[in-house]
Amino acid sequence: MKELMSITKEIKDMCENVSPGVRKMSRKVEVAGIVFQLAISVVFATISGIVSIIVFLSALYYTYTIDYYIIKGIRKLVSDE
Repeated sequence: MKELMSITKEIKDMCENVSPGVRKMSRKVEVAGIVFQLAISVVFATISGIVSIIVFLSALYYTYTIDYYIIKGIRKLVSDE
């Protein structure tokens, strides 16, 4: 337990004694990571939106064609009688 506490204290001291240049660099890396995550989110949201639009349009198309054939069949039945 003492070893763990001493290691934790050493790490804390190392983090506190970081030079300002390293801090600025770490902020830049952090901002770059956030921007990268946002870019990936936008790409996946765009892909998801495109896929949902394609699914919606294909559902409309198949609904239209099914209705067309049903109406065509009903007209054929009505005209045969």
